[in-house]
Amino acid sequence: MQNDSNGRINVVGIAIGFKLLDLMHPDKERAEKEKQVLIPELLRAVPELTSREVEIVYLTAKAYTNIQIAETLFIAEKTVKNHLFSIYDKLEIHNRLSLINLVSTLRHDVGDHDRHSPKKSKADGN
Repeated sequence: MQNDSNGRINVVGIAIGFKLLDLMHPDKERAEKEKQVLIPELLRAVPELTSREVEIVYLTAKAYTNIQIAETLFIAEKTVKNHLFSIYDKLEIHNRLSLINLVSTLRHDVGDHDRHSPKKSKADGN
């Protein structure tokens, strides 16, 4: 974790790190595949979340700001904030960093599952 001079976690630095990872790996196909896997997994893992809340969770984990989320989803920034507070309440977390950590954990769990599941070959008829 990055801390500032007062020992507080540097959330901005972490968000910039996520953005840099996206820039370093601009593979649109991989990003779309991750989205297709992660969003249903979020809906399954946390059924209390609405599909709109899951979209907001996904974009938040991609280090979008509230304004960027609002522009992407064509909603007001205040609506994004309202959804985030609802998400925090449902997940019993208190901030954006906790949300990002939760999604990161889920990403790793989904990735581990994909690596350990048996691959079907063409000989299996698939």
